[in-house]
Amino acid sequence: MAARQRPGFTRIALILVIVLTSISTATFYLLLRANLYTPQKASDSGYFFKSIAVFDGESDKGVVNVRIKNGAIDCMGKDCQPESDDQIIDGAGKSLIPGLADLHIHFYAPSTENSDLSTFRQLFDYIRQRPLVRQNLHNAGVTTVRSVGDITANILKLREQIQNGDLAGSEVFCVGPLFTAPGGHPAGTIYKGNDYLVKNGTRQVSDTAAARTNVATLADMGVNGIKAVYDDIGGRFPKLDQQVLKSIIDEAHSHGLWVTIHTGTADDVQTAVMLGADAIEHGTEERLPDSLISRMVQQQVLYIPTLAVTEVQNVLEKQPGRKTNIARLDSAGVMIGAGTDTQGKMAFGSSLHRELELLVEAGLSPSHALRAATWYAAISLKTDHRKGRLEPGKEADCVLINGKPWVNISDIRKVEGVWQKGVRVK
Repeated sequence: MAARQRPGFTRIALILVIVLTSISTATFYLLLRANLYTPQKASDSGYFFKSIAVFDGESDKGVVNVRIKNGAIDCMGKDCQPESDDQIIDGAGKSLIPGLADLHIHFYAPSTENSDLSTFRQLFDYIRQRPLVRQNLHNAGVTTVRSVGDITANILKLREQIQNGDLAGSEVFCVGPLFTAPGGHPAGTIYKGNDYLVKNGTRQVSDTAAARTNVATLADMGVNGIKAVYDDIGGRFPKLDQQVLKSIIDEAHSHGLWVTIHTGTADDVQTAVMLGADAIEHGTEERLPDSLISRMVQQQVLYIPTLAVTEVQNVLEKQPGRKTNIARLDSAGVMIGAGTDTQGKMAFGSSLHRELELLVEAGLSPSHALRAATWYAAISLKTDHRKGRLEPGKEADCVLINGKPWVNISDIRKVEGVWQKGVRVK
């Protein structure tokens, strides 16, 4: 005869299960919240930079006083004076520049921040919205990022969490899935075989109606811009039809969205510009015609060469034309943008410092390189009315540097303090 189970045993077992479940849930929640990198409390007092060298995003403004208060630049100049409760920062030997912008990132791309993590810990890191990445960006003086290829729902959530103050991080601007031809890059290349990335990271379109419908849907979701791939990777993969690309650009503009185009050849750049693209990603190693460069100046097209990633991939030295194009474009007055395409052996934040150094090596002056990551970035993101320059009334996104990076670009690595909307984040 089977032994009868005591009534109290079942009750005790149930209580143990509930207790253990509660402990596990609480432990997971605490781990989830630990070192999450959340916003610092805004100071009630202002910050006063006494006798500090200033680069305002366009030019050297000399040694002046700068005061920030209530999230904005309150005054700037020799007559600017502190209030009694301001935190005073001595500017001797230091400089103040606008917050930097990395105009080409994939926020969830593997990088040195998570290269040594197990698969489970990488997933956990992504769930927590990559706190080390967000912190590294801030520590490098990056207060703005432009995501040009991440899973839409994830990057929109991150943007909202930062806007709402749930998480600390650079201000996020993002595109939705990448528009490409059926089987084109990246659907038929780096995403091939990963159904999740293909479905959620691309829109493979072959007709104008589908192109317009998809753009309109993304506009309703709240993306800031649209990115399309117009590159057949040396003739090995399909490329968007020109009329389809034109429909993408026209529909995006009708919703007030900017459009950036991934290109590979000079002809790709030419077509994208002629169809109305606002920005070019990666550019080309092939020589760009003078007539095209003039057109880019006229249309205020932003050119983002992403030199840092080509250097890491050992491509830059083999393609000297990339640097030659940059020097010609800059001399002609084309807006050059600083974007890194950080991935693999690169680290977020420090990769932008390297990008600026490479832009100088390509022929830009240090001041023009800084402009690529400040004022031109703001113009391209349509935020120049509120940021990108250091001047009274604009948001206090600024970086304290030990040195003068507009004289020696490598001084950009000597970051001593960072403010985003007036809140000190480093």
